[in-house]
Amino acid sequence: MTIPNILTLIRILLMPVLVCVFSTNPSEPNYIATTIVVFACITDFLDGWFARRFDQKSVMGMIFDPIADKLMLAVVLVLIIKRYPDFAIAVLSIVLLSREFIVAGIREALAILTNKVSLPVSIFGKLKTALQMIAIILLVVYDQSMPNSVYQIGFTILALATLMSIYSMYTYIKLSFSQINKKIA
Repeated sequence: MTIPNILTLIRILLMPVLVCVFSTNPSEPNYIATTIVVFACITDFLDGWFARRFDQKSVMGMIFDPIADKLMLAVVLVLIIKRYPDFAIAVLSIVLLSREFIVAGIREALAILTNKVSLPVSIFGKLKTALQMIAIILLVVYDQSMPNSVYQIGFTILALATLMSIYSMYTYIKLSFSQINKKIA
């Protein structure tokens, strides 16, 4: 098993641990949960870096890395919604998760139609991911004893990530129709 695949597996295995840790002492700062989220974000970056740098791309990585990414995002957003039952955070979370499923569906359809997955990650997708990670870290670490600005900054960054996700989804849809039209023509 390659280093990138090990990092992806670790990220997947950390999610049940995160749920358990996050659910304890909800009224206190949860630095252990925050550490798990930060570590998961770092492994997300490192698995791709190792795969490219040391030519360790694999079918297992192509399958499980996106699953690990979506699982981590879904778990953390559900935990955040549980902690902050705020309508706006719920809406942002639904939009973010919907985008993930839509883009995954587009990638799958392209793989079937063109016999290859040919949607490169855009700069907007990378920026969206970076903003998401910063936002979820701030929202996981925040508790009532901290200045409300920590929550507000996390919320604002999550809103920016959501806007970026909508735009990057638009670019993926546009690119995918272009590739489908080439295949049909």
